Amino acid sequence: MRNLNTKIIIITGLAATGKSWLANIISESTGLPLITKDDIKIELFSSLGTQDRAWDRKLGITALNLQKLVLEKMLEKKVSIIVESNYLDQYDGDRFRELASSFNVEYLQIVLGTDGDTLVKRYIKRATSGEKHEFFNEQNNIEEFSHRLKEGYVAPMDLPGKIIKVDTTDFSKVNIEQIKSDVASFLTDKYLGVALNEGH
Repeated sequence: MRNLNTKIIIITGLAATGKSWLANIISESTGLPLITKDDIKIELFSSLGTQDRAWDRKLGITALNLQKLVLEKMLEKKVSIIVESNYLDQYDGDRFRELASSFNVEYLQIVLGTDGDTLVKRYIKRATSGEKHEFFNEQNNIEEFSHRLKEGYVAPMDLPGKIIKVDTTDFSKVNIEQIKSDVASFLTDKYLGVALNEGH
């Protein structure tokens, strides 16, 4: 019998690994709605203003809670969706496990990673160029984030489903067509090739 689960594509990784870039490509290729934490945070910043780092963290948590609320509304209507953020299992895994226990949902995690030194340089360049929305004040977070960025990669969340790991150290070497094909296979419940691993 064909699996009729609603699908959630989770795109995650450290800052500056290319999450937004890939999420928009996949959203365009699949036609699925994309809900990002940063888009929600920008709206919160616009309405509530910016303050210190503690305020930024508070709005980040609020943005993730709002993202989950949108997910719940989508899943109630059996609408598949793409979400993007720098998720970590210890902070965000329970949100997704709660959704899995409440809805007939199937996950695909796309985890982006980059060589650590390359990632630090990429983040500093982005922060000092103003590429990111001014609300994020990335130039003030370089020292705080650099140590974490040197790791380059994060572990996927402990969720049922499939995993794709994408190395974005050199964007020109990312096989976008293969990723699109694997995502299409996931959405149509066909066999996913060697790029995918079973989650736990």
